Amino acid sequence: MGKKADSEILMYRLGKSDCTLISALKILRDVHNFNIRVCDGADACKCAETAHTLTAEQLNNFSKVKHSFKGFHEVFTYHKKSFHIDVVHSAGGLSNEQLSKLMSCLFSNLWFRRVWVFQEAIRARKAFVHCGADMVTWEEVLDFNQWFMDNEAGINDLHLAPKITMPLLWHDLRKQVSHTPLLSKSYQLNILDVFIRSLELKATDPRDKLFALLAFGRETSNAASLPVPLQPSYSKSVERVFADFTRWWIREYQSLLILSSTHCHPGRTWRRTLHDHAEPLLSRPTWALGSDGQVKLTEEPDSNEHLLRLQGFHVTNIKEIKYLSLEPSMVEGASKDVNDLLRVFDTIIDPINDFKFWNSKQNGPDDFPSATNRDLKKLFTQWNGLPDHLRAHWGYFGQPKLPAIKIPPKFSSSRVLVRCETSTIPTCIDPFLLVTTDGKIGLCPWVAKKGDLIVILHGGQVPYLLRPLENTLDKDPQYEFVGECFVMRIMYGEYFEEQVELQEHPEVFSLI
Repeated sequence: MGKKADSEILMYRLGKSDCTLISALKILRDVHNFNIRVCDGADACKCAETAHTLTAEQLNNFSKVKHSFKGFHEVFTYHKKSFHIDVVHSAGGLSNEQLSKLMSCLFSNLWFRRVWVFQEAIRARKAFVHCGADMVTWEEVLDFNQWFMDNEAGINDLHLAPKITMPLLWHDLRKQVSHTPLLSKSYQLNILDVFIRSLELKATDPRDKLFALLAFGRETSNAASLPVPLQPSYSKSVERVFADFTRWWIREYQSLLILSSTHCHPGRTWRRTLHDHAEPLLSRPTWALGSDGQVKLTEEPDSNEHLLRLQGFHVTNIKEIKYLSLEPSMVEGASKDVNDLLRVFDTIIDPINDFKFWNSKQNGPDDFPSATNRDLKKLFTQWNGLPDHLRAHWGYFGQPKLPAIKIPPKFSSSRVLVRCETSTIPTCIDPFLLVTTDGKIGLCPWVAKKGDLIVILHGGQVPYLLRPLENTLDKDPQYEFVGECFVMRIMYGEYFEEQVELQEHPEVFSLI
């Protein structure tokens, strides 16, 4: 790796005669030259890589008129006239869809998703992408990919085939690594963020999803001072590697934020995705893969490497999980508690598919809406809001209504909940409204079940869900970690304050 990083390297040979990829690379080059003029193109092009096809005059003509985003449409239309028949078949459809399909053929190549390639490409002095005799610089590929991801490109329409881009980690690491020494550590991602962004990458050995990227983490970039629990060791099992990583993070940051990161795993997300099984998959350890807060770990050594012991309070249990009946009357005069619940539901569950987080492959952790100031009344009134989405689910064929609960605007846990059957919720989402044994209500991910414990743990900023293992209840109780949740009236520290006043002592939960 040292020699590769100090010399000019050949990145990858995509194929010797793939005309689809060659066409994609030529379009990529000309789009890049349209936006960042490096030469006059055509016969005047003296670049060492593949010649730029479009002349300076043609590029200038594009600039004189109102052109498309980054000149995508103009450059594509020019090249389209000379497409080989195989390219025409590969990029069939409407104009925007043709461009999306063509470039997706390039970016879907598995090479872009191999975890060790990040070391080779980012550490190289100068890198190229080859396809037969054609060659483009790595910087051009990264620039084009960034533009291709942009919503303004006009090829994100949900009615078109979803486009494929390079993994977001390429974009993130590009900002913090250059050909010169590493940038200031303030610009570096922490190792947890790097790891979360790497989940979509491919590795023959799963442990390499951590080991191969340690060099890019703010806390782990210096090999000489790498924390012992994170030092690469292939003698450890896969489970042990990630359990050690999770424990190290909790102790390093005195925070349980990493536990919420389990929702980044397939089958553990808040909303069920298209590829999820009917039943969630809780692999062991369920808690393994900060923010402010103090963690109070027990002093007992863990003889079981898959066991994590944390202190906290058992708040209540889930009694049932139902659909939330979305009624305009909920918004009118809603209390702060009800408004908070609706806003969390709107932001995380996204019932009208407005944020498009759950159906866009180009979204990453930073794209998840952390807050929204949307007027909740517009959920029920704007033309492309909830009514439009509901028509798509309920307007074309008859189906049974869903068992649901109506929440009055001034909800109180002492009031009886109104049960009903509803068609005011899209059928593409699961029931998310939880009701506890003591009358509280809240929201939970689709993997939650009746009987799950709601707990508050030291060092956590949200309540968590634990699932008791029945065969351990008579001795030392053990729990599966299910995920986080929202419970009305305990989200702002109210429950902790009550326990302090009552001088209650926390209990220890053993997570397996």
